[in-house]
Amino acid sequence: MTVRVWGFYTSRFERSSSFFSAAGVSLAVVMVLSLASAPALAGVYVEAAADPFVTWIGSVTSQGDAAMQADLARSTYSVDGSGIKIGVISDSYNANAGAAANVAAGDLPGVGNPNGYGTAVTVVKEHAGMSDEGRAMLQIIHDVAPGAQLYFHSAFNSPGAVGTPPSTTIANAIDALVSQGVDIIVDDVGILTQARFQDGAAAQSVDAAKAAGIAYFSSAGNADNNATRVTYAGGVGGTVNWGTNDGLEISFSGFGRLMVQWSDPYQTVSGAAAVTDFAVEITDTTGATTHLVINANNASDDPYEFVAIVGPAGPIGIRVRHLSGSTDDLVQVSTFDGFGITDVDDTNHQTINGHAAALGGVAVAAHLHSVPGSVESFSSRGPTDIFFDTAGNAVNVSRATPLLTAPDGVATSVGGFSPFFGTSAAAPHAAAVAALMLERADDLAFPMTVDELYQFLYDEAVDIETVGFDNLSGYGRIDAFAAVGAVPEPATLLVLAI
Repeated sequence: MTVRVWGFYTSRFERSSSFFSAAGVSLAVVMVLSLASAPALAGVYVEAAADPFVTWIGSVTSQGDAAMQADLARSTYSVDGSGIKIGVISDSYNANAGAAANVAAGDLPGVGNPNGYGTAVTVVKEHAGMSDEGRAMLQIIHDVAPGAQLYFHSAFNSPGAVGTPPSTTIANAIDALVSQGVDIIVDDVGILTQARFQDGAAAQSVDAAKAAGIAYFSSAGNADNNATRVTYAGGVGGTVNWGTNDGLEISFSGFGRLMVQWSDPYQTVSGAAAVTDFAVEITDTTGATTHLVINANNASDDPYEFVAIVGPAGPIGIRVRHLSGSTDDLVQVSTFDGFGITDVDDTNHQTINGHAAALGGVAVAAHLHSVPGSVESFSSRGPTDIFFDTAGNAVNVSRATPLLTAPDGVATSVGGFSPFFGTSAAAPHAAAVAALMLERADDLAFPMTVDELYQFLYDEAVDIETVGFDNLSGYGRIDAFAAVGAVPEPATLLVLAI
C-alpha cells in the first residue's frame, strides 16, 4: 500500500492537478493501516488527502448569453456592464499563455481588443501550472457584460504563511478583491474540507463583502446528491449504522475521494477543539477491513476524515467507526470524483456547504443552455444545515440553497473548456447579469442595495423543476431581460406650488 499526501485539486468536472509544494498546505497527521490479516483489495492504495480544493469548471460567444436573454437586455436597456467591476476567483488566468490571443480575438478586454474594450483584466494574484479555468469564466462574463472591468485572483497560493488553512486562502482572495473596489465577486472553488455545519473563514469573508455592498456569487458545486447522513446511535468503539447495516457499498471507477464529517464545531473556526473522533475503514465486498484511516482530526481538531483512494474499478465498502467523544453526533459521508453511494436509498442529502452557502452570497446551480427546464444531474443539492455559530455555540438553522440556476455547456476559446460544463460555468453568467443590473441602476440613479439586486433576480427567475423554490434550482433560472427591466426608477416627489 502506498500513502501519499495530495495537494489541491482543481476541476471543471474531473480535472485533477496536485501541486503540494507550491500550495502552502499544512500536512495532515495521518495513520493509514493496511490490515494484512484481511483479504487485500488488489492494487488499491489509500492516499491521505490534505485540504484539496475543487473548482466547479469574441471569436466565441457563450450560448448562455442568449439563453438568459442577456443579449435582449443589453439592446433594450443600452447596458453592457460599463462602470461595474467584477472580480473572479478560480485556479489561474494565464498560466498557459493564451490571454493575448483571446484579447486580439475579442474574447477578453485589453489593449488591441477589436471591439474597443481596451481595459485589460487586472490580475491581482496568478498561479502557475493550472488550467486557466478562471480565464474561461472571464470570457463568459465578457460575453454577457463586455463593458465591465475585470479582475482575477487565484484561489491557490493566496497571501499567507505556509500552513494557512484552505478556507483562509479563499478568504484572503475575497478580501484582496474587496480592497480593489470591485462591485461583484464570483468564484468556482469548493473546499471539501471546510466546515459543513458552521461558517468558516471564507464564508465569513463572503458575508463581510456583502455587508460592504458587494454582490457575491459562488458555484453550487458538482456533487450531485452523493451524500448520506445519519445520527450515530452506538457506543464508544461502535460503527455507524446506515439503516440496513454498518457498511456502505461504494461504486468506484479507479480514483475517488471520500469525506466523513460530523456535527462538532471546527477548531479552525471557533478555537474549540472537536470532542468526538471517528475513523474510516475501507473494506472489500465481504465486509473485511483492508485499510484503517485514522486522521487525528486532520491534526487540527476539526471534525472530519478525508481520504483519496486509487485502484482498479469495482465495488468497495466503507465503515465509519466511533473512536471517542459524544455518541449522538450527526455523521455525513460525501463522495466525489469516481465514487458513488450505491446501497443507500436515501442519498438525496445536502451537498452544498462552506462559503457557497454563506448568507451573504448566492449559490448558483447549472442547467444546460439548450435545456432550460431542468437542472444538470450533477449540480449540488441543498438545503444547508448550520449547527454552530462562528463561536462554536449550538444553533439549528437550515439555509435555502442553491438560490439561482444559470447556463453551462457553453463555448469558450480556452483549451479544455469548450464546451464548459459545470456550476463553474453557471456562476459567472449570474455575476455578469448582476453587472448589467447595476449599470441600469446607475443609469436610473436608483441606489440599489445588494439585497435588492438579489431579490430582483429571485423575483424574475423562471421557475423550473418543482413548482416554487426547490433545493435543485432555487428560485429558478435567471432571466436577464426581466431582471434588468425590474430595476426601478427612483420615486419622484412632486411639489405643487400653491
